[in-house]
Amino acid sequence: MSILIQGVGLNGEKKDIWIEGNRIGRIADRIEEKAEIVISGRDKIAIPPFINGHTHAAMTLLRGYADDMPLQEWLLTKIWPVEAHLTEEDVYWGVKLVLALAGRSPGGARDGHSGRIECSLHRYL
Repeated sequence: MSILIQGVGLNGEKKDIWIEGNRIGRIADRIEEKAEIVISGRDKIAIPPFINGHTHAAMTLLRGYADDMPLQEWLLTKIWPVEAHLTEEDVYWGVKLVLALAGRSPGGARDGHSGRIECSLHRYL
């Protein structure tokens, strides 16, 4: 089976990715071959495997905050209300703290909830 991902973000550039079977066959600015499956890469990024694409890095700022509660109650009444008011600057400092604690090993490119970690990582690195 052949798959073509068109115009996906890769290292700050738009690229096409050709996949044959379960292997990446080619990465180029534009691939003209006809694939069995074509996927739009618009507004998406390609990240290498073994990178955690869903992190909660900035949430390190909330470590220990009301952590003695049942999960749903804790999320609904404590964490999510605070998280909703985090600014990009808050996320930046939370990510910077995690990177310092992890020895600059980010393990992720995008925060699944806030969508702001990628700009924080870009700003930090």
